[in-house]
Amino acid sequence: MKQALLVLGPHRSGTSAVTRVLAILGADLPSNLLPAQSDNPAGFWESKDIVELNDHCLALAGLKWHDASQVNPSWFESPAARASLSSLVEVLERDFARSNLFVLKDPRMCLLVPLWLNVLREFGAEPKVVLVVRSPLEVASSLRLRDNFPTAKSLALWLRHTLEAERNTRSIPRTVVFYRHLLSDWRSVVAQVSHDLRLQFPRTSPRAELELEQFLSPELYHHRAGETGPQNGSVPQWISEAYQALRALRWQPDASGPKRRLDRIRAEFDKATALFEPMVIGFQNALDNSLHVLEKERAVLESTRRELDERRAIAESASRMLEEQNELVQQQRAELLRLVDELVAREEEQCRLLLELQTTRAALQGIQASRSWRFTAPCRYLSQGIRRLIATVRSRRSEAAPVSQQFVSSDRADVLGGGEHLCIFAHYDPNNDISEYVFYYLERLRAIGFTIFFVSSIKEAALPPDRYERLLKNCRRTLFRVNRGWDFQSWKDALTQTDLNRVQHLLLANDSVYAPLFGLNELFTAMMARPELDFWGITDSYENGWHLQSYFVFLRPTAFRSKTFEEHFRTDFARLSKREVIEKGEISLSRRLVRAGLRGAAYCPFIAIHNRSLPASANPTHFYWDKLISTCRCPVLKRELVRHNPLGVPNVHRWREFVARHTAYDVSLIQDDLDKG
Repeated sequence: MKQALLVLGPHRSGTSAVTRVLAILGADLPSNLLPAQSDNPAGFWESKDIVELNDHCLALAGLKWHDASQVNPSWFESPAARASLSSLVEVLERDFARSNLFVLKDPRMCLLVPLWLNVLREFGAEPKVVLVVRSPLEVASSLRLRDNFPTAKSLALWLRHTLEAERNTRSIPRTVVFYRHLLSDWRSVVAQVSHDLRLQFPRTSPRAELELEQFLSPELYHHRAGETGPQNGSVPQWISEAYQALRALRWQPDASGPKRRLDRIRAEFDKATALFEPMVIGFQNALDNSLHVLEKERAVLESTRRELDERRAIAESASRMLEEQNELVQQQRAELLRLVDELVAREEEQCRLLLELQTTRAALQGIQASRSWRFTAPCRYLSQGIRRLIATVRSRRSEAAPVSQQFVSSDRADVLGGGEHLCIFAHYDPNNDISEYVFYYLERLRAIGFTIFFVSSIKEAALPPDRYERLLKNCRRTLFRVNRGWDFQSWKDALTQTDLNRVQHLLLANDSVYAPLFGLNELFTAMMARPELDFWGITDSYENGWHLQSYFVFLRPTAFRSKTFEEHFRTDFARLSKREVIEKGEISLSRRLVRAGLRGAAYCPFIAIHNRSLPASANPTHFYWDKLISTCRCPVLKRELVRHNPLGVPNVHRWREFVARHTAYDVSLIQDDLDKG
């Protein structure tokens, strides 16, 4: 026959711990358990369905779980009780149809013992009761903390649940367990339960004992009272007498004296609750109504506060957008004035050159009309042939020379001036390698005068020795790190290991571009001639507001030693997604520096190439890649564009022909990278 262990006891008396112990020893638990909560992190171990049905039964009987009155005995014979019995049996059939030993626990069952005995009889299970006792003062302290109940109310609940559970289980096998004893000596308590209930637990292995030791930790015991429980004077006499009677039943289960004392207390308590409980319930209902009104008012206040917060946030956002727009307008105005000045200067230069051309043409015409010009014609013809021959020889030598030597004559280290010029170069390769185009880029940066700090997210041990040696030849420092936070986290990690007070110029670069397509000397000569700039880059963008694109950002000391720069790189980029890194890294860096009063610009400004058929937010390194190279002599080609063309830009497939026609860059470097996949 099936055996059902009913764990009975008031709320907060340790029934959850006892139920968990019985489950570890082999008793089956219900399927739909209540989740653990902050007031009981170790778990309740009771069925959510049974708790809801017990609450429904108490409501049908006109009570709530925290009322001190007993359930009217006649209710257990009512149609409502019989309907509830069927619902409870259905839950047992669902959860325990194949169980020989199972455990049920819910403090509400103390008030519904007659109903539950009928349920188990209908289900075909023999009931055996574990009556859990805890000091009423400890229970009252716990209920005050969880439910804010007054001590008197909590003591009344303890008394009612205990009396009902004890009185209605005298005729069935039971044992009395004190919570204090379970935590101090669980082995003797388990032996007691096994002896009193004539029960052999199916799981008594060393593994189960270890699990019990770990579960029954001292942290489970809160709100400790005295060893002997409440004494006369500390609590009402009924409470003290009932607790002492339960202690006596613990050692003498069949003693009649303690049961008579409990029956007397129950009779007196029933009379008292019949007299005072309606008054208490009335006060409680009035209090509940007041609390409900206060809760509604609090909800209104909270809703108003949220609305004010939302409006404040909207106002602050609008203010920030206005400030950013003003900054953008000022920046565009300054850039426009610079372009106007440049245009005027170019027009003046054009006029000067035109005048010189006219003067030279007139002089040339005079020379060509002279007798000596006609006499020396054969010599000029011979000289032109010799020059063509020399040019052919030089061209063939240039084709045979290594690519890394093509820009040596144009890239000079003196263009940056004195001091240390640091480039922090961010790198990543899923194949744990360093491509040839990266080595070429590093060589050109070193040739123009940069000290390179190479930061990579590849595995250092996987790099072939020859490539590692080549890397050390070009880079003064290296750092291999976990691939998190994209390039901005790489730059941040390197900055934490760098004394910027010794640095004259700082360049943040990465391997996301094929570069340089033209000599770097051309770029740096143009931009170093603009001392009014605190920071600059190669290209800029107006997507989500003006900013420099971060694959190449050059900073002077006024920028990289500023508080703004320092605060920007306090961001934990390792916790951000790629989109968040773009917003809080690339876009935010330029905006912060501009808001701090620093000036920035791009070598190839967007407004110089923008076609109004495209939106102002168009990415220039994608949509204007060819125009940047042919018109602006932009020294970079975006790697992502050539490899994947994620924005579907037309004519990208002709990159090889275009780069070869407009630049001296070795297109085989790009092709080798594409072939790697």
